[in-house]
Amino acid sequence: MDALNSFIQSITSGDSDLLVIVVIFGAVIVAVFGVAFLFMKAPAQRRLERRPGTVAAAVQSTAGGADDLSVRYADDRSMIARILKPVQKYVEPKDETKRSTVRRQLIQAGYMSPAAVGRYFGARILLAAGLPLLFIVFAPLVAGDMEVEKILLIGLGLGFIGLYLPRIWLSQRISKRQQVFREGFPDALDMLLVCVEAGLGLNAALHRVGEEMGKAHRNLGMQFQLVGLELQAGKTREQALRNLAERMGIDEVKSLVTLLIQSEALGTSIGQALKVHAADMRIRRMLRAEEKAHLLPVKMAFPLIGFILPCLVLVVLTPAIIKVFRVLLPTLSGTGG
Repeated sequence: MDALNSFIQSITSGDSDLLVIVVIFGAVIVAVFGVAFLFMKAPAQRRLERRPGTVAAAVQSTAGGADDLSVRYADDRSMIARILKPVQKYVEPKDETKRSTVRRQLIQAGYMSPAAVGRYFGARILLAAGLPLLFIVFAPLVAGDMEVEKILLIGLGLGFIGLYLPRIWLSQRISKRQQVFREGFPDALDMLLVCVEAGLGLNAALHRVGEEMGKAHRNLGMQFQLVGLELQAGKTREQALRNLAERMGIDEVKSLVTLLIQSEALGTSIGQALKVHAADMRIRRMLRAEEKAHLLPVKMAFPLIGFILPCLVLVVLTPAIIKVFRVLLPTLSGTGG
């Protein structure tokens, strides 16, 4: 008790070094507990996430096997999501058309959370405001003699970059994801044809394709599993297939969906229609490969002209240039003498 009283008296008496130590110690404790609170989950939440088949079960990581594949939705509880959560409801567009357009793009990029639209616009606002502020704060430390006008101009440019950087990143992610779908879709179509010809109904065939394709093409298998979940939830087959085409956003799936809907409406054989469509898909894939092969000489012309041709000319002409100098230098030196 006496030690505590002496400690309090030493702080209140104006011992600045001890006061600084106490403040730093308290700040470190608050920071540690704050970080632990951000990453720590409640025991009930951890138990729910371990239970299979619950709404909190997330889409498993790509490192897992096909048996771990889950298409159930779980809210993102990362630190970035917690930072964007307070601002996302204020930055979402009020126009429903714009919201639906961005929502469709985010779904094609693989973000199916209902809060993805708000987080996308929140990230754009934070980057547009954060990058200029960071540059303005650290610019005097990096370049102390830089003029204020240049600092403001560069900050304004960084603001535009931060505003449009998420849009560029989203377009690149959609393109990469659609390329993966294009590479795996012919295999999925052949498997769908085999399942239909084996006697399975279309709904069962789609579900089977989703299970089997998850082993080789994980994202593509998840898309077909989502079709099965929508059918189980009560949606019509036409709506589920159109949602599949909208989520993937590639022409091959759109043509397949149109074919299946028309075959069901007209009462024609789905197996025969799939066989013709699979043959057409193989022809298109061969044509795309031939197109890339024909473009190769044109693409190779630029590096040939820019890099290989100058080196080749230098190798060919260097002996002649050396011989010319050997002949002309004595003559020029004799004339000069």
